[in-house]
Amino acid sequence: MNTKEVKSMKLHNNQIKNHIIFFSGGTASFAVAAWVKKKHPNDNILLYFTDTLWESEDLYRFNNEVSDKLELPLLTHSSGLNPMMLQFEKKLVFNNMIGDCSKILMFKLSCFKNLMMHTAIIFMIVHLNQKHTFILRRAQFVNT
Repeated sequence: MNTKEVKSMKLHNNQIKNHIIFFSGGTASFAVAAWVKKKHPNDNILLYFTDTLWESEDLYRFNNEVSDKLELPLLTHSSGLNPMMLQFEKKLVFNNMIGDCSKILMFKLSCFKNLMMHTAIIFMIVHLNQKHTFILRRAQFVNT
């Protein structure tokens, strides 16, 4: 490797990176956002919240306070449907074995496939009781 290639490699490694944190409004999301901000203070970091319109007012307050405290932009995205409206639209009663609420109101809305194709590092926090849903959704998005 010559000197020119080493300089080029160093420049590439020092470039500003984009980080997207799928922000749920929970303490784990806050911890990850704070960690990313501390570890990559000069990079572009975005808190991305997919709003199911089914949250408490306290969650929205917390999201805004975290965004202010960490000085990170918060992008809130919603399909305009809440889980109850979606059930009527789909004519189906959802439960923990049917992940359509997560799939439609969160994953599809977030354009997850498009985000994966861009040069962004994506942080997704998944609760243990949602692990099976996430693995199924990841496989569907990767394979489509």
